[in-house]
Amino acid sequence: MRIGVTWAAIGVAVGAALVACAGPAPVGTSTPEWMSDDQATAVADGVISSDEYESGFSRYRSCLAAEGYALVLNGEKNESYQFGIPAEAVDSGVDQRCYEHEFREIDIIWQLAHQDTST
Repeated sequence: MRIGVTWAAIGVAVGAALVACAGPAPVGTSTPEWMSDDQATAVADGVISSDEYESGFSRYRSCLAAEGYALVLNGEKNESYQFGIPAEAVDSGVDQRCYEHEFREIDIIWQLAHQDTST
């Protein structure tokens, strides 16, 4: 497992715990400056549709590409993308910035709703 994937997995786990405790933001609150308006709109009701998940992932991937990094797609599992992040993108901070800005909250809510239930 690459270091970027490990940190991303840790970030998702910590974020999932925080979202599970906090739930969606109250109506009428402003969007945090680190989150895109598109992501804020998607997570406002606490439910992520397939289209919202796809759009958020596409924005995250495009953000990385704009900085010269490409995700390595490894298919899907439990209706969630499986991907690798270039270590250079993690080391530079670009991955964190793009992930938080476009996809983090969407990804957390989606993964909680599509957890692996296999034995």
